[in-house]
Amino acid sequence: MDKLIVDAHGKATISNDGATIMKLLEIIHPAAKTLVDIAKSQDAEFLKQVKPFVEEGVHPRIIIKAIRKSLQLCMDKINEMAVQIVEQSKEDQRALLEKCAATAMSSKLIHQQKDFFSRIVVEAVTGGSLEESQLVSGVAFKKTFSYAGFEMAPKSYDKCKIALLNIELELKAERDNAEIRVDNVKEYQKVIHESGANVVLSKLPIGDVATQYFADRDIFCAGRVPEEDLKRTMKACGGAVMTTANDIKPSVLGLCEHFEERQVGGERFNLFQGCPNAKTSTLILRGGAEQFLEETERSLHDAIMIHDSVVAGGGAIEMELSKLLRDYSRTIAGKEQLLIAAIAKGLEIIPRQLCDNAGFDATNILNKLRQKHAQGGQWFGVDITKEDISDNYEQCVWEPSIIKINALTAAAEAACMILSVDETIKSPKAGEAPMAGGGMGMGRGMGRPINLRYSMYEFIEAVHKRSIIWERSHPNFHNRELRDQAWQQIGQELCANFQSSSDPEKQEIVKTLLKRWKNTRDSYLRVNRLRQSGEEVARASYIYEKELSFLLDVKAETEDDEELLKEEPKLQVKRKRLPAAHGSVKTPKRRRNSDQESSLECATNNPAIPDNFHSVLEDVSYAREDTVPLEITPTSHFPADPPICSTNTVPTSAPADPDQAFFDTIKPHMQRMCADRKLDFQIEVLKILRNFKPN
Repeated sequence: MDKLIVDAHGKATISNDGATIMKLLEIIHPAAKTLVDIAKSQDAEFLKQVKPFVEEGVHPRIIIKAIRKSLQLCMDKINEMAVQIVEQSKEDQRALLEKCAATAMSSKLIHQQKDFFSRIVVEAVTGGSLEESQLVSGVAFKKTFSYAGFEMAPKSYDKCKIALLNIELELKAERDNAEIRVDNVKEYQKVIHESGANVVLSKLPIGDVATQYFADRDIFCAGRVPEEDLKRTMKACGGAVMTTANDIKPSVLGLCEHFEERQVGGERFNLFQGCPNAKTSTLILRGGAEQFLEETERSLHDAIMIHDSVVAGGGAIEMELSKLLRDYSRTIAGKEQLLIAAIAKGLEIIPRQLCDNAGFDATNILNKLRQKHAQGGQWFGVDITKEDISDNYEQCVWEPSIIKINALTAAAEAACMILSVDETIKSPKAGEAPMAGGGMGMGRGMGRPINLRYSMYEFIEAVHKRSIIWERSHPNFHNRELRDQAWQQIGQELCANFQSSSDPEKQEIVKTLLKRWKNTRDSYLRVNRLRQSGEEVARASYIYEKELSFLLDVKAETEDDEELLKEEPKLQVKRKRLPAAHGSVKTPKRRRNSDQESSLECATNNPAIPDNFHSVLEDVSYAREDTVPLEITPTSHFPADPPICSTNTVPTSAPADPDQAFFDTIKPHMQRMCADRKLDFQIEVLKILRNFKPN
């Protein structure tokens, strides 16, 4: 089946040639590029067969040794079976070559015209001439651009002399040295005419004045000839490419029996025939579409590359080699026996693929082929026309033996090379960013920037799962190696290209994440300390407050927290612990004045309220308890307690709500709080009162 491939520029290619298809694909992986390089000969079937052994732990050196031994056995067998055709008569040799060329074109677009093209390519190889079939036994290339006056020059010569130049014969428009240029051009023209050349080919332009000069003297000229065509003409006709007109002599001119400019379709071609040094011929292909012509060119290339020794095609030689390796594997012991048997199975992919392409039952065909080869039928292969097996040597389905040897050698060497590689190292290009953009960027000084893309919620969650990073009480908190491993895991979790990055890039990523974590953590703790000190901080001033709440459960600050506390000693977080509900009452340490002392003494008469209740209220608003918070509303009813006697806590006007009056009694300036802080204060008071029962 043919494949239609359209590249990035919109050019369409139709082909079933594996090398052409792989060449048009954009391959990035280095191992895949290696396989593309050998696609002209063999695929990766050997690697597929030995893959299970690699996964089971067999050392690659043992596998490589088995592959090389199998390759040597196969090459010896092919050389033994190959049929030489060089000693045949000329007629027999021509017939054999035509059959070889026809076999190479059997699977191509031009397979219906393979008899016609097989004769042409044989003529091209043996050096004959078939002008009626557009075969040129010499050199042919497209006509180049020409100026006015070119039509007056002759278009055909017999026994012509050819001057090959690398000189510019064109007048320039510059005023500087213009007269010298004109004189030089006239001198060049005169020297070329006196040399006796009939055809002048130049790599550089030939102007209109020089074209008219040569046409008046019956000399054909062509400028801007491609360098490749100029070299092909020199090899076929002889002579030399001259860079000056001073030494143009008859000895440096090329020769050919016949030259003409011929119209072929919509193009004109310059044809040089009867070249004394010609060892090649030129095929001028014609067709209806450019894609068809390109595939025809590739098909003829395969047909021309024939050799003097052949073997039967259609999977016959592969089945015979598979039988050879299976028989050999039974004579040895150890791991090599299994490896060589696996390689023998890999050789059967050729006839199996032929059956799949033709729509045959591959299992049935392979069983028949194994039986025939076991009985000594070494040339039996797949017969597409009969949908069965047949002696392909008798059916003239032949292939050059050198192609089979090269295919096996390339496949084996590629497999050995890939097996011997244990790691792939990517060398990034300068200026290429290793990761996708977006998210947080970070400069790298003289290097390129690294861009990380992640969600802050995912980042905080990843840190939360690894308590070794933020909890000092963790048993491995001081183990820097384990903490570094934890950060490596976070980098791998948040950065898709972390594994493929180099070690310096990984360190840069971890450093960036660590810096972001320190900034996030310190900002959150600073907000909480400001709240503890009584500062008016909005409740939603830090958007990740809920996600970072686990930091308040830490029993001790981290090393960075200690540094932060040194800078802000007034904002230290003090975790308060209440006495037991039914334990002894401790005497408060702080006593402001006599009024406060009398109020505390009054409060101690009722054990339902602790003596340090006022002290707790100063820090209770945002202190977290170790227990799970209870859902308590501020309007819940609780036992009435005697009022606290204080001259500073008597409200001027009692509120209508008795609950509100109770809270105003505890903290008179509560009326100046915002609604959120009032609610927090009331909830925390109710939590404290819940732990005490009245007598």
